[in-house]
Amino acid sequence: MSNVKNYYEILGVSESASDDEIKQAFKALASQVSGPDDPRAEPLREAYAVLRDPQKREKYDAYLSNNRPVSTGNLRPLTSQLKNTSMPASNDDAQKWEYLTLLSTRNYGTVKYYVNGEHQSHMKNMKLIVIMNDLGGQGWEMVGITTDLKSGAATYIFKRPTDVAPEPIRKRPNA
Repeated sequence: MSNVKNYYEILGVSESASDDEIKQAFKALASQVSGPDDPRAEPLREAYAVLRDPQKREKYDAYLSNNRPVSTGNLRPLTSQLKNTSMPASNDDAQKWEYLTLLSTRNYGTVKYYVNGEHQSHMKNMKLIVIMNDLGGQGWEMVGITTDLKSGAATYIFKRPTDVAPEPIRKRPNA
């Protein structure tokens, strides 16, 4: 499985798109982004910079033809990809998943991250794309995003296959 970004998919254009089509698609998507700190802004700028420059686009197209990217729009894994994972077969046929939440908060220009509720001081002010690429390299797949428009906090939800059954929730004995 390749981790190559598909810039055409990010901008929502075909691989044969003209320069004007790329420019129009970028403008339309950029108008939906709330500002330069929006997590969607960096991939848009990156895709636009590569596809608008003829030399960079030519190199990217050659690289893309050798490394077909994983779809960025499809958040659920394809069944063919699941069959190729090296997870041991379980007694039941249901796939087991482990989940991770990444909370990103911003306060007076400082970005803080919390993984599963625990503050990650070593990740302070890191770019979100770097953290997400690292999680992707560890097998995590993003399955959802929630945002709080008032505070600007965003929670990213990830999952990955596992062979460990989750702990059952036990009722506390009555006192």
